Amino acid sequence: MSDKHVLIKYDHNINKYSLTGLEDTTGTFLKVMNPIEVRDNYVFSFGEHHICALIHYDSITLRTLNNQPDEYRFDAIQGPIKIGRSQECDIKFDDNSLSRI
Repeated sequence: MSDKHVLIKYDHNINKYSLTGLEDTTGTFLKVMNPIEVRDNYVFSFGEHHICALIHYDSITLRTLNNQPDEYRFDAIQGPIKIGRSQECDIKFDDNSLSRI
């Protein structure tokens, strides 16, 4: 299994969020060759889990669309948002089809 994960980062130069995969050429978790702009109401999937991004002026809310929805709000000034299976992730999924950080 891959030891990489994905990040959502805010770029202060262009005032936009992007989804970035970290040097994982296998795509076990999510293969992202180039950063993808995260737009308001953008939905992306990780295994059997889905996240909806809600973009605000100075923050982003990530809402899980699972059986037990959760919301996570992150300020633009925070560092990258880690998503994966590891305890170190900001948003953690228990899903064996996903790689660990």
